[in-house]
Amino acid sequence: MKAAIYPGAGKPVTIQELPDPRPGAGEVLVRIDRCGICGTDLAMTRGELFDFGANSQFGHEYAGEIIETGRDVTDFRVGDRIAVLPSAACGECEACRSHGNNVLCRDKPGTAMVGFAELAKVPADLAVKLPATLSMADGALVEPLAVSLYGVKLSRIEPGDRVLVLGGGTVALYAIYWARRLGAGRIVAMSRSQRRRELCLRMGASDFVPYGDGEVGEVTEALGGAPQVVFECVGAVGMLAKGVSQAFLRPSGA
Repeated sequence: MKAAIYPGAGKPVTIQELPDPRPGAGEVLVRIDRCGICGTDLAMTRGELFDFGANSQFGHEYAGEIIETGRDVTDFRVGDRIAVLPSAACGECEACRSHGNNVLCRDKPGTAMVGFAELAKVPADLAVKLPATLSMADGALVEPLAVSLYGVKLSRIEPGDRVLVLGGGTVALYAIYWARRLGAGRIVAMSRSQRRRELCLRMGASDFVPYGDGEVGEVTEALGGAPQVVFECVGAVGMLAKGVSQAFLRPSGA
């Protein structure tokens, strides 16, 4: 099979021929149909502090069709269309018991972050069947959709809360979507990209504010007060400080 391999040290990703994987006990073999490119994929292939490491397969937002099942797999069969949870978890450590978030597991038993390839061998307990109403492209978006839902739930958002979402990318758009469905009042999206305005409004934002000198006042006016909840969905240097300033600073004259 062909697979994308990161050589490490910020070197360009290469496409290599690898042996076709075979599923073992409790595993399924997936023919990958769609795999999204996450900002994490870009950040962790730059050779900086957080890095995938030398000769790494990667890709964690993907969906495909099961073409073979391993021994003891009873919940899936050949032909099933699935999305994949990228991180395995032990289910026993404190992080697993407290948060139920596979990514936080301290005793990680493995990973399924191998989506930039033609085939993937995946633990069956990380596979999620896709309903017939969803396309493979939809399936590849399940992971970022779940990430945003997890974050919005952690905020303990209350009905009517004034919400500010920093960013206009995939996770930000889904944060808007979930905040709207979990009862938010006015929602303002703030991004440097004006082309994201319509997408943000379509996902449920009440208004859109571009970054700029008067942004604090514009956000306050659009929300009808300072934000009660801020979702930072960019991950760039300075964005947490921007979120704090939006929540606690007041425009001059206010």
